Amino acid sequence: MIPRRRCSRPSRAGHGILTQKDLDGYQTRELAPVECDYRGFHVVAAPPPSSAASPCGEILNVLEGYPLGAYGFGSAPAIHFEIEAMRHAYVDRNNLLGDPAFVRNPLELLLDRKYAERIRAASIPPTPANSGLLKPGIAATEGSHTTHYSIADRFGNAVAVTYTLNDCSARA
Repeated sequence: MIPRRRCSRPSRAGHGILTQKDLDGYQTRELAPVECDYRGFHVVAAPPPSSAASPCGEILNVLEGYPLGAYGFGSAPAIHFEIEAMRHAYVDRNNLLGDPAFVRNPLELLLDRKYAERIRAASIPPTPANSGLLKPGIAATEGSHTTHYSIADRFGNAVAVTYTLNDCSARA
């Protein structure tokens, strides 16, 4: 049972637990954006804990090394290389990134063009990489921080939630 506290009016209306004191004490953090260049375009995006910019930059760095235009839009080679770049980037994202208040995010590695070259060297068509063998760019340890719970009420409403906190070995 959550202890009763004086909640803010909107929180109270939604049966929440946030108090006005919680809201008054909230502080924002300003973090440097993630930036990369791709074929003459400069891309600027939200940094971790957002988890989209780093994989996007990594994917673009990998794809920049292929003549995608020559392959043709939607061609088998273009799609092969796009998928391989995405698979590598998301393995890295899932294993290496987290909230910078708690984890050292190796953005300099993930956005490095030499790292993109290593990924390209492993992406030989027409054979896709074995997903089970893909590993992040640096060693990481996965913690045992996955929680799953399910709730159902007497009206037949149900919700299931799985939440994982990544535990990267490169700590802040």
